[in-house]
Amino acid sequence: MKEIRKEENIPNSLEYSVGKSISFGAIGGFVAGLVMAPFLMITAMMAGMPADTMPTAMGLAFGAGKDNAMMVGFGMHMLTSVLIGVIFGAVTSIKKLRIRGFAKGIAEGIIAGMIAFAVIFIPVSMMMMPPVLVGMVNQMNPAMSEPQIMGMLQQNMPLMFGMGIVEHLVYGVVLGAVVSALIIKTRPTTK
Repeated sequence: MKEIRKEENIPNSLEYSVGKSISFGAIGGFVAGLVMAPFLMITAMMAGMPADTMPTAMGLAFGAGKDNAMMVGFGMHMLTSVLIGVIFGAVTSIKKLRIRGFAKGIAEGIIAGMIAFAVIFIPVSMMMMPPVLVGMVNQMNPAMSEPQIMGMLQQNMPLMFGMGIVEHLVYGVVLGAVVSALIIKTRPTTK
């Protein structure tokens, strides 16, 4: 019969490592960013734009040239995903927020995803992306006027924000699940 582990019998140095938590957060953020990527493409296609529109627009917004904007934008997405994971790992290393099982890890991951939605997605979507998207649509369809393009973007805004919520929920679930799995897998056992 397997013995039930009692955490209070394990020395703190063996019980929890902040460095491991941060590393696990980075890994979880990377995996969650990859899982989130198809949702970025689906969002663009649902709005009637090419699948690579979102990463391309992000790259252009950060000063990349047309030839490498998509790769720069995807790189920025992945870098942001990893950084959020690192912050998640650091925050969940605080004793009261430590992940001890999947339910807590996923719940905390969802909270992290929603914070990222509010702090990163909304400001970027409202301030940085519209001018870039107007330019992109104007190049794809020069016959459209700027007011027509802005009207189209405003019409698609509820879709973009709705999908943004879904994307960040998925990100949070995956982040929490991966970090939880890594923590549980590497947890010391007692005999």
